[in-house]
Amino acid sequence: MGERPNILLFLPDQHRGDWLGFLGGLPLRTPHVDGLAARGTAFTNAICPSPLCAPSRACLATGLEYDRSPVKRNEHDLPLDAPNLYRSLRTAGYHVATCGKLDLAKGSMDWGPDGRHGEGDTAKLAKLGFTGGQDS
Repeated sequence: MGERPNILLFLPDQHRGDWLGFLGGLPLRTPHVDGLAARGTAFTNAICPSPLCAPSRACLATGLEYDRSPVKRNEHDLPLDAPNLYRSLRTAGYHVATCGKLDLAKGSMDWGPDGRHGEGDTAKLAKLGFTGGQDS
């Protein structure tokens, strides 16, 4: 059996899609992102299930369409017991870290000084399946 692949889920949501050189839109140079796309899989026709951050990211995490997702607005947190991609990866033996805007616990507004939403194994990030990282 071969080695498990590394997984990098890169979710830039603060720029237009044509701001990436490998897509051939604007004449911009983005060599590092272009390199990641060349060595991996780039989802160039993905759509966003919600115009709001928390519901959209919850749909990605749970694999559910917006109408079936438990997060309808930015004021809602993803329930800690909801099945999600991150917990599934951790259960499969992956180290699952996050850096940046996760928005799965956006409603409670309790990031804390380290961005982990609590302490140690009881932190919301740990309960959601993350083994490390921070949510900003």
